[in-house]
Amino acid sequence: MGSIFNYNGGCVLGMSGSQCVAIACDLRLGSNSFTTVSTNFTKIFKINDHIYVGLSGLATDIQSLYELLRYRVNLYQIRQETEMNIDCFSNMLSNILYSNRFSPYFVNPIVVGFKVSTQVDENGNKTNVYEPYLNAYDLIGAKCETNDFVVNGVSNEQLYGMCESMYIKDQDENGLFETVSQCLLSALDRDCLSGWGAEVYVLYSQNIIYKQIYEKDYPFKRYCIGDEYYGRVLSVNAKKIKLDILCDRKAYLNTSEYFSSIKLCKYINSIINIHDIIKIKIKYIQKIYQKIFVQIRKYSIPEILSSFQNEQSLVNSKIFYISNDYALVYIAPKIHAKLIINKQDKLDKYKIGDTIPVKVHSFNSEENELYVLDPYE
Repeated sequence: MGSIFNYNGGCVLGMSGSQCVAIACDLRLGSNSFTTVSTNFTKIFKINDHIYVGLSGLATDIQSLYELLRYRVNLYQIRQETEMNIDCFSNMLSNILYSNRFSPYFVNPIVVGFKVSTQVDENGNKTNVYEPYLNAYDLIGAKCETNDFVVNGVSNEQLYGMCESMYIKDQDENGLFETVSQCLLSALDRDCLSGWGAEVYVLYSQNIIYKQIYEKDYPFKRYCIGDEYYGRVLSVNAKKIKLDILCDRKAYLNTSEYFSSIKLCKYINSIINIHDIIKIKIKYIQKIYQKIFVQIRKYSIPEILSSFQNEQSLVNSKIFYISNDYALVYIAPKIHAKLIINKQDKLDKYKIGDTIPVKVHSFNSEENELYVLDPYE
């Protein structure tokens, strides 16, 4: 007889970013392993604005444990007249599971959220700092706190492999959503006891991103020209960049989108790395092979100059070429600039691929060249 955890199936995943955190689960509810009862069974529950809990395991125990947690949290709020923080909730959940160790809840939970603290600057202004919090438990309450990702459920082995290969530290909320979605859907493809799509929550400051995503058998007709998505870079060469969008479809981006001169396309590997997240717009869809081709927003020199008229304004750039007396930096699609070097020995500190903040200096209209300075030189 198989494990009781396989009876209903399901999995949950949590991942952290830069002052943001994500939690996701599949939507399948099974019965006796291979029978599917429901395709819209959530395993993620909101405790308060800064705490979410994911429960995988036996469906009846999931519902019972959640009702008990809801009761304890409400009771705490009435008695203490304040919301329960995530450390307190984590310890309470561990205590509940351990106190029932002789007749346990067949549930493997994860807790995802924020440790919220307040910082005061020199002027007395208060700002909230959101530190991501991730914790996973076994059925008797043993905790495993981490700062990158946590997984639980019948697909945990597949999820570990995908998360270890695709996790990127300190992503923003959009990049984190894309990473979590791809990790979960890729793991669901490799496990028959989970699936039927997923739902993803991304928490950041006082906001939340929520979306139900589908598995890979949905048709291309839901993609429309002009739609904007975030894509993950799969491969890069001098002609095309291959992307993964919506976690399930490949798309192609011409490398020339990045450079005003085709001769510079050979330097694309200095700018784009595998697994980078970039925002793209669907340009057209090939009718015969259903290939999706995308584009990125172009910028103009006047736009760059007007955005950085203030001499104190800095823009992040990436070095993609170094010669004996100057360096070329990439600023935006179709925009590159010459980095002015005052002293020859200063050039040795720069390396191709480095990201540096620069200050816009001037534009030579005759040679059509933009010049920038390193403000720290």
